[in-house]
Amino acid sequence: VMEHDIVFITEANIGEYSIEDVVLPVHGYNTLLPKNEIAAVRGPKCICRCIPMHGVILDMLEQIYERCAKEDGVDFASLKRNQSPEYNLPGSYRHIVCKPKAVAHTIKRYNDETIPLVESDVDRLMKRTAPPSIPDGRFRSICLDFILRTNMNIYATIAIRELLKQSSSIHVQLGLNEQGAGQAMDTTSKANTAKSIPIGRPGFSLSSK
Repeated sequence: VMEHDIVFITEANIGEYSIEDVVLPVHGYNTLLPKNEIAAVRGPKCICRCIPMHGVILDMLEQIYERCAKEDGVDFASLKRNQSPEYNLPGSYRHIVCKPKAVAHTIKRYNDETIPLVESDVDRLMKRTAPPSIPDGRFRSICLDFILRTNMNIYATIAIRELLKQSSSIHVQLGLNEQGAGQAMDTTSKANTAKSIPIGRPGFSLSSK
């Protein structure tokens, strides 16, 4: 979503948009923020009042963004004047809801936790296929396949974490990486001590259009 896509809605055109059009601004010196007086009056019952062609900005955000920036000593106007690319923060917009298309899933069983469950881009180039499911495999995973719009800055990893009720905290994710590395190194010993079929890691394949 670009700045020229942003338009403010009125009672006359609000019916032309849906929740899928709503965007949140990632604040920067070039970001348009809503200025509706109704937000200050209704407080937490904020209503969507500004909608772009491809997105909507939630009401009451201008005061929140400006207050947080001021508390942290950030002046976005000065960032615009700064020539250093590290501090060039024009901002952007992110949709809060996206409906994936062509959603499908398969259940795979496997014994080796180090073998990928789905094809990578390299596999497709090399004409390699993903390993088949093993009927009596010790581990079980769900492989998801869906299409996301590539022009909306949407991340499949976040959708997977939402489905699994998994935190996006960097500490949690680093812990999972370390845990996965440890499991890969100790696959043999786990095979001897496993008493039930555990749920393994999720696999997912993405198609872009």
